[in-house]
Amino acid sequence: MHVDSSFIVMPETCHLLLQCYLLFLLFSPSLQALSLCRHQSYPSGYEYSMQFILGILIMAAGFAINCISDRQLCQLRKENKGYQIPRGKLFQVISTPNLMGEVMEWIGYGIAASNMPAFSFTVWAMANLVPRAL
Repeated sequence: MHVDSSFIVMPETCHLLLQCYLLFLLFSPSLQALSLCRHQSYPSGYEYSMQFILGILIMAAGFAINCISDRQLCQLRKENKGYQIPRGKLFQVISTPNLMGEVMEWIGYGIAASNMPAFSFTVWAMANLVPRAL
């Protein structure tokens, strides 16, 4: 069944949520960049520390999981057979591996960056993604 979304009118609450989300998307990367470039200092050789390497590895694994799962979902949409439940690969183990991959990316970033804005963003990303994954 196909729903024509051109006839759906968004209530005012949705407009407010969308505006808050867009504000967050503008504010958060700016805070991350400001923190990393101006206020955060790392010890010499930090990029070789176990914490940084572990964070980058978790982030890379999450990115790969996210890409593979999203590609699988896009293939289902291209088949244009209506609603389909994804099967195979990580969809056999978890219902939303694409969201799990994104959560892993942000956890890895939080570990690697190791600063309050990074940890804060990780918590907020999880607050957004985990409920959608359940």
